[in-house]
Amino acid sequence: MNRIALGAATASLALLVSACSSAPPASAAPTATATPSPSVSAYASAGSLVGSASLAPSAPAATTSTARAAAPTALARAGRYAVGDSVMLGARTRLQTRGFVVNATESRQFATAVSIIRNRKAAGTLPRQVIVHLGTNGYIALSDCKAIVSAAGTGRRVFLVNNRVPRVWQGANNRTLRSCDAAFAPIRAMVVDWYGYSKGRSSWLYSDGIHLTPTGRTAYANFIDAAVDRYGL
Repeated sequence: MNRIALGAATASLALLVSACSSAPPASAAPTATATPSPSVSAYASAGSLVGSASLAPSAPAATTSTARAAAPTALARAGRYAVGDSVMLGARTRLQTRGFVVNATESRQFATAVSIIRNRKAAGTLPRQVIVHLGTNGYIALSDCKAIVSAAGTGRRVFLVNNRVPRVWQGANNRTLRSCDAAFAPIRAMVVDWYGYSKGRSSWLYSDGIHLTPTGRTAYANFIDAAVDRYGL
């Protein structure tokens, strides 16, 4: 190429670069804003809550963005505190090996957990994760459930384990727990669906359909542990 042609090519290239650099930037695509779920329920979905499709009933995926939004307060310690009745009592050792402090006793009524949570909170020994599995022995009052979540305070999550108990109060209790969950922001309360998770698992329960066999104790402890691992603060 002669010098004249080379100079013309160079000039054309310079004009092209100048035109590209002066072009206005393309408008950025608007960012979609996800609407947070009003309530996050800890149903076992395959590969998400418990990581086992064979044990998980079908359920919509939970939204975790809202649940993770608020950082725990300085007053809430790490740890796991579980309050229950004879169902939880059966799995106490297995829960303890997974890092839970377990307060479970036979024939406990749901209402007694209100003072238990308040006292632990006042003593400064209530950790961020609070698990309540009660209702085996009678009806749950919505006011008591709300009192427990309120007593736990901000910076903590209360995991409300629902009931598998073949008694007239089973359905009412599970509806009450859902109503209690819905009354608080997802950061505060969450229903853990033991009823759905244990459906059809006759080997997990004794003939009363309530209490845990050795196999059931392990399944129960793994289920609660997985819920706290996945959705804990």
